Amino acid sequence: MTYSKDTSSSGFSVTVRAYHGQWHSSDQIAESALSLVGIYGTLNPTDGGHSQRYSLQGEWHRQGEHSRTKITAYGFYHDPDLFSEFTYYLTDLTRGDQFEQQDRRWAAGIDAPHHQQRLVGHQVTNTFGLQVRNDWIHNGLYQSQSRKRVTKTDSNSGNTLTATTQADRFTDTQIGNYAENRIDWSAKVRSVIALRDDLQHFDVTSPVTAANSGAAIKALPSPKASPIFGPWEKTEFYTQAGFGFHSNYGRGTTLKIEPVSADNPAPNTPATPIPALIPPKVACLAFVLRSCGICSQRFSSGICIPPRNCSSPATPEARPHHNNLANPTRWSGPTMTHPSRTGPSTSTSPIRRRSSLRTMRTMQPLTAQVLGACQRQWAS
Repeated sequence: MTYSKDTSSSGFSVTVRAYHGQWHSSDQIAESALSLVGIYGTLNPTDGGHSQRYSLQGEWHRQGEHSRTKITAYGFYHDPDLFSEFTYYLTDLTRGDQFEQQDRRWAAGIDAPHHQQRLVGHQVTNTFGLQVRNDWIHNGLYQSQSRKRVTKTDSNSGNTLTATTQADRFTDTQIGNYAENRIDWSAKVRSVIALRDDLQHFDVTSPVTAANSGAAIKALPSPKASPIFGPWEKTEFYTQAGFGFHSNYGRGTTLKIEPVSADNPAPNTPATPIPALIPPKVACLAFVLRSCGICSQRFSSGICIPPRNCSSPATPEARPHHNNLANPTRWSGPTMTHPSRTGPSTSTSPIRRRSSLRTMRTMQPLTAQVLGACQRQWAS
């Protein structure tokens, strides 16, 4: 639900959203079990979960002859609870292998960009922005049976697996500011350069394993540059290079002792903390066809190459913040939040990120040959 009011030069809006859902999951089942439960059936009817999300967002904007400002503030509460069972009775032969993942959080943030335009021989547009977000998080991993937390026994080692595998309270604070300069040198040539600086801070309290409590902080600059040429015959050519970032799993930044689980039955196994921010590098060579003249669609083709050895650890809740490589005419700093949905959703399941060559679709054989040669050069 949104209430808004606008004039010729300014306006504001207030948006309220609410969501509640629950589900039952079939998960994966053996092919031999299809005759018993059907293709949409389940071997454990208590697998599934429930989630709720409530948010409030306010936005104010003002536009002058040569400038415009927009400020968005938001807050939300999110409480997903997921029950899964991938191995059924592999670990505990009596109570099964169901486990629970819970993530309960409050979050609040602000996003404030300001744009200025001036004519000094060329059209110059400068953008400055500030973004702040803070999450107050309670989450955990638990052994469960029929959605009830229970203690289990590892059938391989005989070790006891406590009902609470891991439970933590922590705050996640992100502060980012950025500046972008765009110059239209001519009708066919323009450039965009930008610099973003981010600060990530985690403060973790672990009641289960006190050694995993602590704080971690990381600051990271991210420069970017992009020359753009065209359009000629509805086609633009551009290159982009720069640094992006993504934030890592907060609990992993202070993790010193691995939690006891079926994968790690030995207690007091040492662990290595991971950095709060990861700086992947990206280079892109591409062209954009504004309209194909038949279906009036926009197509892009090229290669975007993250260099090798920039992969990050496999972590739940990792938030990617990529450079905007799809739009050559606008390349501001990557954002921490998406105000239209009051902040990014986060996953409670592990995410594996790999460094690889990513080749976008090509539209002409000649383009494929040129880009293929560039790709081979980068890969060597």
